[in-house]
Amino acid sequence: SVQVPLPLCRCCTGCSRPGQKNSAEMDQTAALMGAMAGTFSLAPLSSRPPDVVTWAHWRAAERVHEVAGWFLRGSDLAVLKTRTPFLAEDANDLWQYYDDLPLHRRLELPVALVAASVYFVRPDGVVSRQKYPRLCWLIDLYTVAVGVVSMWPKQVFYYMHLFIWELSKREARTRCREPATPLPLSAANLGAASEAGTKAMSFLNGLFGSAKELA
Repeated sequence: SVQVPLPLCRCCTGCSRPGQKNSAEMDQTAALMGAMAGTFSLAPLSSRPPDVVTWAHWRAAERVHEVAGWFLRGSDLAVLKTRTPFLAEDANDLWQYYDDLPLHRRLELPVALVAASVYFVRPDGVVSRQKYPRLCWLIDLYTVAVGVVSMWPKQVFYYMHLFIWELSKREARTRCREPATPLPLSAANLGAASEAGTKAMSFLNGLFGSAKELA
């Protein structure tokens, strides 16, 4: 059998330790990469446990979509179930999310409700204001609400979502026991990544400087 000699390290010409080429540099690099990996968390949304942040966003999106159905805009807000704003950290982020949604005015909805009210709510119609004053008042109020939502959908659903989101945060703190994990693109993770990158550049500059001096 032929024995292949193992490579020797560069520390000296007569070293008998095989396979340890640049071991010090490799150990330092591995330690640096391990420190960078532990600096910030990048747990994917599909596999991460339901912490306070994720559960609050999910619950708020579900409730807003449900309320949107009451105002005949459930199909327009179905995007909340498929593109839940998990990355929103404050009111500004949430408004940016709604500002990008294709929510347009739908004036045909209040017009249709007014036409239906005129037809059904009349003295000789199905509902009479003299016999059912409270019911007619509720119909008028609902028609006005649908009109407001149809005229300013982004503003209405944004403030609605913001209010429900705050309630969902309080509910999530009592339901979820997992600690809040920073999201991949959160400000905390971006700051940690920037700090780790700065440390890595400083380490590499010092390493290359030492290598040049030895050379």
